[in-house]
Parts: sequence; structure tokens; C-alpha cells
Amino acid sequence: MVDQEKPQKKYGLFVLAIVLLLAGGATLFWGSSEYAIQTAGVLVILASIQLVRMSHVHDRSTPSSASIQGQGFKGANRPRRLGWGLFAGLVIAMAACYVWISNDIAQGGRSVLPVLVFGGLAMVASVVFGYLLVRRQ
Repeated sequence: MVDQEKPQKKYGLFVLAIVLLLAGGATLFWGSSEYAIQTAGVLVILASIQLVRMSHVHDRSTPSSASIQGQGFKGANRPRRLGWGLFAGLVIAMAACYVWISNDIAQGGRSVLPVLVFGGLAMVASVVFGYLLVRRQ
């Protein structure tokens, strides 16, 4: 009988994920001059990551991780409203920078400052969003 607590490992999904990862990497390597091909390669790599997670091949089953995932800690490490509010504010600031860049381009595009601010905001937003995704699990 299969234990109800432990999900069954699915090696077929894991092998498919490895194949997709290699295909996505090859797509990024050989399609480096086309933006659409690069985007497809990144999407394939992201799909392979999700398949690895679904396969449960590399799940943690140590007693320490089991105790952390117990009832007493449920929701303790979840992100608060402050984190989501910070991320929403960063997205709004990036939209404002996009308008700033558009206006600069309409006037000749001589200033580099809007692009640098947009890039800095994008890096900070990606770090905050990564933190929110990790804490959501």
C-alpha cells in the first residue's frame, strides 16, 4: 500500500524535465540572435523546473524538515502585507519609469538616467519577488 503522507516519486516526469532542460539550453545557445527563440527557451526551462518539482524525486524527507513543516509552524514564515506592498510599489515605480523612458525617446533619447533607474528598480523588484515566492511555499 502507498503511504498517504509521502507523495509517490515520478521518475518519468523527472526524465522529461531533464530533456526539456537540455532542449531549452540548446535553444538559448543556438537561437541567441532571435528574441522569440530565446523567450521560448526560457519558458521551456521554467517548465522543466516545474516538472522537477512535480516529480517529487528530490523531496526533503529528513526529520528536521518534517518538523519545520509541522502544524506549529504553519504560516509563520509567510510574507506579510509589507512585502507584497513593497513589490506592488516597485511595479508602479517601474511603470512610471517606462513612461519616463517613452517621453525621453520622444524628445530624442539623449538621457541615460531613466534606463538606469528602470534597471535598478527591476533588479530590486526581482529580488523582492524572489523572496516572496520562497516565503510563500
